[in-house]
Amino acid sequence: MTRLDVPLPPADQVDEPAAKPGRVLLWPKHQVLGDALELAAERYRMTTEALAGVDAAAGVSHDDVVDWAATLGTDKRGTLPE
Repeated sequence: MTRLDVPLPPADQVDEPAAKPGRVLLWPKHQVLGDALELAAERYRMTTEALAGVDAAAGVSHDDVVDWAATLGTDKRGTLPE
């Protein structure tokens, strides 16, 4: 079973349209939960992709980023680390 926490304000916003006459009560909740599940799946996919990049050492060294950042706002332009 998957648990999904929906913050209270969005949950209240879901209940508002459902309370209107002629609305099926479950449809808006299913739509919001479906959207939330899609977002969670996309975040999971991006996280696993990023972790795979870290495992493959496909990153930029910290020292290179620090050196580049030190040139920001100065007359000396550093090259963007690759």
